[in-house]
Amino acid sequence: MILSLANQLSFQQKTYVLLLPFVVLNLFYIEQTNDASLQILLFGGLSLVIIRLNQAKFRYWIAYLLYGYIALHNGHSSALTMLHLELFLLLALLLLYNDWLMVVHNLLAGFVNVVIILAFLTAGTWHGFMSSAPMAFAGH
Repeated sequence: MILSLANQLSFQQKTYVLLLPFVVLNLFYIEQTNDASLQILLFGGLSLVIIRLNQAKFRYWIAYLLYGYIALHNGHSSALTMLHLELFLLLALLLLYNDWLMVVHNLLAGFVNVVIILAFLTAGTWHGFMSSAPMAFAGH
């Protein structure tokens, strides 16, 4: 059966489809942290903000906020791992919106995140904010 254009997902439904893999991944990270309550608060708060702003007029804000999952997961690993799987998953899922500017804004968020973390690492002041132990399953 061919999917017609009349059966496309709404903007809100696309956002929920995008949130699902990051919520599932977060379940793995809760197990890895020393302070699960902080992690639940950060990821839960980020999810609630995205759900609250889930309208097409806030699409660029949502693109930046979605990168927040990767930034928080990177912070969880004390910047010892860059979770490329998550980055590519997010970029692929952003294509659901059929809006290239959302992808560009998301890439800009990634660039800013990397520059800030590299500045802290170079200065020797970044030690992560959730745990000092890198995630073993990340493969680095």
